Amino acid sequence: KATVSVLNWAARMCVPGRGGLPHRWRRAAPRAGDPAEHAVGAVVFAASLAVYMSTAYPDVAGGDSGELVVVAHDLGVQHPPGYPTVTLLTAAAERVGTWLFDAAPTVGMNALHNALGAVANTALYYAG
Repeated sequence: KATVSVLNWAARMCVPGRGGLPHRWRRAAPRAGDPAEHAVGAVVFAASLAVYMSTAYPDVAGGDSGELVVVAHDLGVQHPPGYPTVTLLTAAAERVGTWLFDAAPTVGMNALHNALGAVANTALYYAG
């Protein structure tokens, strides 16, 4: 009997407008174009990017990092699965970083990956 009632409750959760969690437990969906929601999203992005940039490794770390830097610089192919999209994005970031900042190639690469991490954090905020 208890199993049936749990299954009935779970089935009601899947039907829009019927049953489900109490209203106080649900997160209200933001209105489209809500400025407060986008302001918080911008703060999440900026804070994430600031933390990532301030704690970024200043040079090439151990492991596959050196291989990934060389492959992105030469536009080669690393070991399988190859990461072609990341290689192309990293090569572009390396060239832009070297051209704009006159810095080591790893500076642009680290900045790209820090920005992608901040975008992921922002996407998680909007999804939650």
